[in-house]
Amino acid sequence: MSILFAFFVYQVGAVLAGRTDDLIPYLDSLQFRNGPSFVFANQSFGWQQFCVLYSEPENVSTIRYGWDSLGLRSYMFQNPGDRKKQRSPPLGMRSAVPLGGLGTGSFELRGDGSIHEWTIENQTPAGSAKLNNVALDLAVFGVRVQSGASSTALLMRTHPPKGYPGVASMGYSGSYPVSKLTIRDKRFGDVKLDLFAFSSLKPRDSNTSATPAIAFTLRLNNPTRRSIQVSFMLNLPLGIQTDTARLGKPNKSFKMNKSDPTLCSRACVSDPECLSWQMEIQNKTCLLFNEVPLHSWHPGIISGQKNTWTAHDSMLTLNRPGNYPQSGNTTIATDKGNSPSFMVSDSFGQIWKQFSKHGYLLSRAKSFGGGFHGAASVSVTVRPGEDKTLTIVLGWFYPNRDFTAEIVGNYYSNIFKSSEEAALHLSRDLASTVQAISAWHSSMILNNKRNSVQTLPAWLQDVLVNGLSFWRTGLYLSDGRWRQFEALDCIDVDSVHNDFQREIPYVLFYPDLVKNVMRAWAKYQSKDGHIVETLAAGCYSPTRKIDSGPPNQRIMGDVTTVFIVETYHIYLWTNDSQFLKDMWPLVVKAVDWMIYEGTQGTGLPYKQQCTYDQLSLHIYDHNIFNSFLYVLALRAAQELCNIMDDQNLWKEVTTAMEFAKYRISEELWSEKDGFYHAWWDKQRASPSWLMSDSLYAQVWAYTLGLGHLDEPSRIRSHLMKELEINDTPYGLRVMATDHPTNKSVGSCPKDISTTELNKHVAIYESIWIGSSPDWTALQIHLGFDPQKALLQAKKAIDHVRSELNDQWNFHGLYSGTGYGLDGLPWCTSHYTFHMVLWHIPFALSGQFLLGAKCHTFI
Repeated sequence: MSILFAFFVYQVGAVLAGRTDDLIPYLDSLQFRNGPSFVFANQSFGWQQFCVLYSEPENVSTIRYGWDSLGLRSYMFQNPGDRKKQRSPPLGMRSAVPLGGLGTGSFELRGDGSIHEWTIENQTPAGSAKLNNVALDLAVFGVRVQSGASSTALLMRTHPPKGYPGVASMGYSGSYPVSKLTIRDKRFGDVKLDLFAFSSLKPRDSNTSATPAIAFTLRLNNPTRRSIQVSFMLNLPLGIQTDTARLGKPNKSFKMNKSDPTLCSRACVSDPECLSWQMEIQNKTCLLFNEVPLHSWHPGIISGQKNTWTAHDSMLTLNRPGNYPQSGNTTIATDKGNSPSFMVSDSFGQIWKQFSKHGYLLSRAKSFGGGFHGAASVSVTVRPGEDKTLTIVLGWFYPNRDFTAEIVGNYYSNIFKSSEEAALHLSRDLASTVQAISAWHSSMILNNKRNSVQTLPAWLQDVLVNGLSFWRTGLYLSDGRWRQFEALDCIDVDSVHNDFQREIPYVLFYPDLVKNVMRAWAKYQSKDGHIVETLAAGCYSPTRKIDSGPPNQRIMGDVTTVFIVETYHIYLWTNDSQFLKDMWPLVVKAVDWMIYEGTQGTGLPYKQQCTYDQLSLHIYDHNIFNSFLYVLALRAAQELCNIMDDQNLWKEVTTAMEFAKYRISEELWSEKDGFYHAWWDKQRASPSWLMSDSLYAQVWAYTLGLGHLDEPSRIRSHLMKELEINDTPYGLRVMATDHPTNKSVGSCPKDISTTELNKHVAIYESIWIGSSPDWTALQIHLGFDPQKALLQAKKAIDHVRSELNDQWNFHGLYSGTGYGLDGLPWCTSHYTFHMVLWHIPFALSGQFLLGAKCHTFI
């Protein structure tokens, strides 16, 4: 099997043919490797709880704290509670493509048409909580089709807000950064409607990709013999946030005769000092604030901000005064050629009544004042046999991004000065935007029409593209810093070992961002030469100050080593000589610490933690995971020494590497067992524990063209033992000890607590999602049948993609078999460990990239 992985020589400019106003051919050229997965109005969905170590909840009740739920989580199911019928919901219901620019915030348009995970107003674990699903329930799209005197108006929701009509079914497909909803309803007759939602994304251009805007395009086809009039509407309930509390000190408080948020809001409007308000439903209390406190989920409380809506030049804009994180503006932009109309009201019922009856909104006013709801509508006539589009663009501008009370700003405020500018920027050339996305997709998704032989399996093409949705957790700060959380429930900022797992797409598509982070790690290098684990530590804890670079962090075997390897990787793939020149003195210090202080004279990393931290491998003298990463770093240092012409350090590194290999052979390799033992300790020797992903370093060595780190026969033997001993239906369990795990512990949490379950069972039986893709990449490099090798990665990855139907929310760990949680998420949401699968295309192609020569080597 061979592959020419197109993006390694990708130049997006070569495929752009210039501006065109016809969106349809470009929308039709978009490819999806999933769906459409249909959601029907008569299906039942709900939340079911089960045990987890920790994960990100749907609604968050804290501020400036990790979005974590400990012990139990609620997870969406179809037919929850029915033992015979309970199953995973259709694709797009548990998660969907995050829509939004690079580092701008985002939200998801789910398979039923609902909006979730709203963070475009600077909601992060370092500030306010993401908006809850109830607050967004009336963020809706509507469509009205009129043929002659007959018309049908429906919300694009299969399960609409109570009292409003929804569609019969919708089919979801996602291909980052695009979501597609295929609407089906007999009430529209034979008219075909497809809603596309997409953001701007242009590889190697982080400025264009940081546009805070989303386009929503309704593609229409009229196969009938009569002309039809189609109207398309978007409503935003941005003046009111249900089940949302403002966590601050009010300057005024008063009782009301009834729990009416309209009255509380009007009190804020009439008060010159008021900037936000809150209504406590149960005790009928209205609170007014002369600031905009951070917000979080709190049932029974309704709140909002002082605002004004204005309409001009085919745009409706919400403005919120002040200099707070949620101060700024949001714009709905339309095409003036599509008869735009606008309406603002405290009642969505009034807006819907007007739209459903007439197909347009009341839009005589230019300044609407305050209001809970702002809506825009566009319409077009579609003749028989004709295809048309209607587009609404949503733009936002909230420049005062906060991070634990510090205003760090948003990078996009250097490019745009308002939400109107952002929305207009995206709307000016939608065809080129979609064309650029399609061209970028073509580097990972092979065209079914032009390519008869698919050299990458469909599931892998799908996850390569959609895995890049992990950029949702990134922050692009006003001073140009790029920072990213490890996850939103474990909020270390740019932990070195976790960034390594997601590094390949960065170096390929946005190398400027990964260099930015590398320079930050270098800035906070410890005096003794080791690299600190993270730029801001935080898991199970309040969010700490960004770039605090605290000195008292864990000493890890996959941090300083990774810093050395990443320096080599970035230079190798970008040919940035200045970057290497800047990093070199820091690399020398890191190498010196790694060889001497890091090993304590033992020849291998001594009592160091690693990314598999739950296994507590740092309590042993040496572990296999860190030991091979040490050899990898020394091997990369050899190459860097050659480039920098430092022969003295080369000799030092080579001596250390040979000694390290000797110690691995003597302490950790077992000829009898046929695999590397997980750890060795002077006091406890080395029992026959088998750790999956022991050879992660070897994956990188092959991708970077650094060859074998040990004898290939040993590597092959070890991998086959991983398959023989550690395999499960959901991928490779993390560890086999010398004593079988007792899984007969009863039901969690009824019979055993989550903590005890983890301690006695899950700690070794869990599937860490990166292990199986790494196994596949190694076996392909070693000459194993690629088709058979791919089955292991597919088993783990496709379980999430096609069984849990949750591929836009990969977890770091999944539960193993035999203790009642088979294959369910176990730990840490929106994680990126699965992004190690980017090594697989290199393995399949037999190529490695050498940017200095501008081509790949076979």
